[in-house]
Amino acid sequence: MKGSEVIRVDVFGYNLTYAHGQYVMSSGRVVEALPSPVVRIETRDGPTGYGESCPLGATYLPALGGARAAVAELAPALFGVEATNLAEVSARMDAILRGHVYAKSASDIALWDILGKSTGRLGRGTAGRASADPTPSLCGRSDGRSRRDGDFRLSRA
Repeated sequence: MKGSEVIRVDVFGYNLTYAHGQYVMSSGRVVEALPSPVVRIETRDGPTGYGESCPLGATYLPALGGARAAVAELAPALFGVEATNLAEVSARMDAILRGHVYAKSASDIALWDILGKSTGRLGRGTAGRASADPTPSLCGRSDGRSRRDGDFRLSRA
């Protein structure tokens, strides 16, 4: 789609806190907040897309200085590419940074947002899931040591 070249990528961030205070993992690892990137991608003549991700943190997965730093590293690869050409975008991001899907997902979601807005469909509709049902996503769970965590897990099951 002409006019959907990426002209600007902004990376914001916030610390996502766990609903029940602490997220406890094996070996006594505890997380209280996870630095999470939010990406805004602007196109020349088309829509603006937004995406975010919340990685599980460096105590769980290897990370390149955190997801925000990795997203900032990837941003230059997006300039000038057609935002709706997802295969080209993916190839460009892979050329800059191998792996690190946790970091690429915020930009990927923003680009799907642009594709959906460009075609008049919801992002999940462009990915072949046009249902009104909730879209499944990755979600970390506590080990359930506290009664409150266990109740939360059961209520969401």
